[in-house]
Amino acid sequence: MTHTRRINLIMWAGAILLGAVFAYAAWPKIADPSLFGQSIQRYALLPNRGVSLLAIYLPWVEMCAAAFVLWPRYRVAAATLIAAMLVVFLVAQGSALARGLEISCGCFSGSGAENKIGWDSLLRNACLLLIALILACKGRASARNEA
Repeated sequence: MTHTRRINLIMWAGAILLGAVFAYAAWPKIADPSLFGQSIQRYALLPNRGVSLLAIYLPWVEMCAAAFVLWPRYRVAAATLIAAMLVVFLVAQGSALARGLEISCGCFSGSGAENKIGWDSLLRNACLLLIALILACKGRASARNEA
């Protein structure tokens, strides 16, 4: 197997992983935005109007990014969007940890009942961020080389 083929397989694996994680995370939030809004509100970072808008639109952005990261033509843009969302998620979770909030992250369900914010959730998001950045940067480099 050539080096280029290995890199392409790794890129596809990263795209599939990110797409699957973000689609899995988005679906329950789309199904019940009011429950997801309660999870967002526990972070105490946004006014109520911001919480409502985020609860309605963020899951759809996550789902679209999950789909587009699998499409090579849009992979760089989707991976960049996913990376930006992960930075925001990391900042929000880090802020909650720093303020001593013992809340669930709201990552994979509307309620966030699945796990509390902690170093493990920060590490998970940091790893996903690394994958998204690799996809975005490698994709940009490939596009420049093809031009």
